[in-house]
Amino acid sequence: MGDVFTVNATTHLSTGEQVLFQVFQQPHHAMKNSPGWFSGDVQNLTVIPGQNGINATSFTVNTQSFYTDLNYVTESAISENTTDFIKLNITE
Repeated sequence: MGDVFTVNATTHLSTGEQVLFQVFQQPHHAMKNSPGWFSGDVQNLTVIPGQNGINATSFTVNTQSFYTDLNYVTESAISENTTDFIKLNITE
């Protein structure tokens, strides 16, 4: 908790495509809290040229305001029906 790190990913999407990047606490934990509560980060990204013809996305995450718990990191293409995710355990 309180770390700053960069999530780098490769993608088959074309350069310039828009991607929704989200980091959020696992859903069943978030429901225990009051309405309007959110621990995470959301941002629109643009696919950038990567290496060897493989395109990429990159996002810096600052966990300073996150709650300690299991979190999901997702990237969803805005113009295509594709999503991928990883699980991220944030600890003190």
